[in-house]
Order: sequence, then structure tokens, then C-alpha cells
Amino acid sequence: MTRRKESPVSSTTLFSLLIFLFSTEVEARFTPHVCSRSSCGDIEIIDYPFRLKTDPPGCGEIAFQLSCENNKTILEFHSGKYYVKQISYADNRLRVVDFNLASGSCSLPYKSVSVDEIIDDHHYRLVSTTYTSFIKCSSNLSDQAYRLLPCLSGNGSSFYVSYDNYIISNLQGPCSFISRVPTVYQTVLFPSYDSILQLMQTGFDLEWSIGCWDSSFSYDCYKSGNYLPPWLAAFRTIWNVFSAIYLVGRFILAPIGIFGFLIHKYMTTKKVIDNEQRFLHRQQHTMPRRYSYSDIIAITNNFKDKLGQGGFGTVYKGQLRDGFSVAVKMLDNPICNDEDFINEVSIIGRIHQVNIVWLMGFCSEGSFRALVFEYMANGSLDKLLLSREAERHLVSWEKLLQIALGTARGIEHLHGGFNVCVLHSDIKPQNVLLDNDFIPKVSDAGLAKFYPREKDFVSISNTRGTIGYLAPEMISRRPCICFLQIRCL
Repeated sequence: MTRRKESPVSSTTLFSLLIFLFSTEVEARFTPHVCSRSSCGDIEIIDYPFRLKTDPPGCGEIAFQLSCENNKTILEFHSGKYYVKQISYADNRLRVVDFNLASGSCSLPYKSVSVDEIIDDHHYRLVSTTYTSFIKCSSNLSDQAYRLLPCLSGNGSSFYVSYDNYIISNLQGPCSFISRVPTVYQTVLFPSYDSILQLMQTGFDLEWSIGCWDSSFSYDCYKSGNYLPPWLAAFRTIWNVFSAIYLVGRFILAPIGIFGFLIHKYMTTKKVIDNEQRFLHRQQHTMPRRYSYSDIIAITNNFKDKLGQGGFGTVYKGQLRDGFSVAVKMLDNPICNDEDFINEVSIIGRIHQVNIVWLMGFCSEGSFRALVFEYMANGSLDKLLLSREAERHLVSWEKLLQIALGTARGIEHLHGGFNVCVLHSDIKPQNVLLDNDFIPKVSDAGLAKFYPREKDFVSISNTRGTIGYLAPEMISRRPCICFLQIRCL
């Protein structure tokens, strides 16, 4: 009689089932008690990741610890003390107000908060927030941006408060900075002292985030209020990884391979969508968004990734909250005032064409000027022409012709695509950028000049641009037409 050979698959399945039942039993035996929700005053629900100082160990996270004083929920944040007015677990936000300003009385903040403290914090970040600054002067100020604090002024000293003014500059007389407090942002110009006091009393929003590195238990931070011992969580994690590898290798890799092949076949054979339509579909707003300097710092991760240095500033790579990659250009020594800068941004921001880099936003705060553009993954045209692919003739003449035609379309749109003629003045390979599909986009309008469309000839007072790419008319300073810069192609 022949003995039936045992199937290795059946043995593996049985072993997996036994291990799963064993781990489930151990988890049920060693899992601690379920943490109950806490409350304090107006905050009826204090749940994970938050905890009160009086909660049992293991409930909530130490980094998110709150206290209950006189039936008020208190958050200690960077040595500051804040009342917690609201906690929203749906969008991970809580609204807080400075301890000294919560009552609405005339006083200075409990502690001054700097932008660096917020950027370096791994748990909280400011949301829709500006800053209110406090200064002390030995003489009176006539600037309406600064409001007098009558209750603190006297004995030869005057205290002032300024809303939405992170950069304190252009002060008259001997003045010194005292403190700064985050405040909820509202579009208001030169508010009164009572309005500023009401805004500070409203508080500001903090958005919290938590990862396993914040948790007391490194492998399984949070499971419906239950917490696993670290050794059991590690065992479960390792076992889940091996089980997933086995299942993926047997039942998923082959179907994914077939599905991926079909997708590749479909993508290579389907008709390419018109580039102009894709560009217009992507644009959801017609005007650039205004960012604060603190927003620029957050977008660029404190200017971490430098892309290059241009004639008018430094370019950094950044990322918006929705994950969209951008290039942020910090302008060096801007000579125009705030009004002229915003007027030029409003003109450039109305240019929406597939072969012109999209201006998504800008920053004009104090002496800081920044422009936020869409990020071009393939860099500039000069890098492509000088690359190894070009030397080995991997960049076809057809592709180069498409790049030249696209650049010409961008210049044509600048000349007559809307109600002004934009004379770029510095068209060169370094200022032609390429996106993921090698679609050319004209960029860097730092030397651009704007002229009415009805003018056939324009005057250029001084030579602007790069020698070698300029038309002779621009060097001779004689009247010329906008279309002369097509010579650069």
C-alpha cells in the first residue's frame, strides 16, 4: 500500500493557523485595560493621543499631555501655557489661546512664540495663522499699523500691538520688540486695538500628527484604544510580514504582472491628450495665491532643497500640503515696492498657457519677496542639450523640433496672448524648462517688461538680458517691436 505524500501547502497553512491562534490567545491574555476617555470643563472628550496628567500610565502619549486646572484644559507648548478651547478629532486640530490673553484683559502674552519653534516641532503645526507682535517704545508712534495698549503704557514708555506683522520694521524712535503670539488669520486692514484683542482671545489652530515614533509602543501604537506589549507587537509584526510575503508571492504577483502588462499596452497605444486641454484642466484658480513668509518656510522645509542660483534669486524645491511639487524662487534685493510687485504678479499670474511656467503663488512680506512656480522635473533645456543622452543622439531631432515649436508658442503668447505685450528680454536655454513629458515652458520673467498691445514699437532704455541671445535692436537701444526676441530661437 502506497503512503500518500503530505502536501507542503497544507502543512504551511496548518502551521500558519496554529501560530495565529497562539498569538491571538497571548494577546488576549496580556493586553492591558482599555483606556477610558477623560474630560475637563468645556472639553468633554479627551481621547488618544491626548491624556491628562491624572490618567493611568499607558493611556495617551506623553508628548500630547494636558492638564486640568480650575476646570480649564491647559496645554503646555514650547514653555508657553495655553487654554484649550476646542479639540476636533475629525481633522486633527485643536484651538488654543494664550493663558494671559484668554480672559480678554489688557496684558502681554504668557510667552513669545517664534517661527523656528513651530517648524522644529514634530507634533504640532500652525494652521491658517498669522502673528500679533508687541513692542515697547520711549515715544509715541504715528503709524496706524501699531495700536497703543493704554493699560500698560505710562512712565515714559508706550506699549504697542501690531496684527499680521511678523517683520517689525520702519519704527519711528527708539523701540524694542517684546513678544509675538500666533493669532487666527482674518483679512482685515489696520484693525483697532479692541479688534486685535478679540482676535487674540479667539486663539489659533494647531494641527497635530502622530506616528509610531511618538508612541510608547513602537510597533503597534494604537488599536481601538487597546495597547499591546512591545514584544507581542513585534512578534505579530514579523509574523504578518512573512505571511504577507507568502500570500503575495502565490496569489498576487502573477495577476499584478498580467495587469501591469495590459496597462502598459494601453498607455502606449492610447491617443495622447492635447497638451493645452490638460493644462487648462489642471488650473483650478486663475490668480496666484498669496503666501506668508512662514508658509514659504513650511513649503520649502526651511529651504532644505536648493535647486539653483539665478540672476535674481535662489530657487528651492518645495511641496504644498496636497503633495504638489513646486519651485520657490526667493528674490534677492528686490528694488520695487510692494504695490508694484503685486501688480506685476497679477499680470504674470493671468498668463495660462501650456508652454509658460505656471505662477501658482507669491509672497510679499516686509523685505521678503518670493514666487511659487510649478516644479519642472526634467530641468532646463541647456542641461538636456549638454547631457550624455544628447551626445549619444538619444534625443531625436523630432523631439528637439517639438521643444523649439513649444518655446515659440510660449513666446507668441507672451507677445499677444492677452491685453499686454510681455517682452521677456532673456530667452535662453537656461530659461526654458522641461516637464515630465519634455514639454518646454518659458520661465524666469525677472527682466520682463509690459507694454500695451496697441503699441507697434517700444523703447528700451537700457540693455537687458544675456549677450548672445539678444537681437541687435535691443543692444542699439533703438525703438523695436516685441516680436524681435524670437531671434533667440
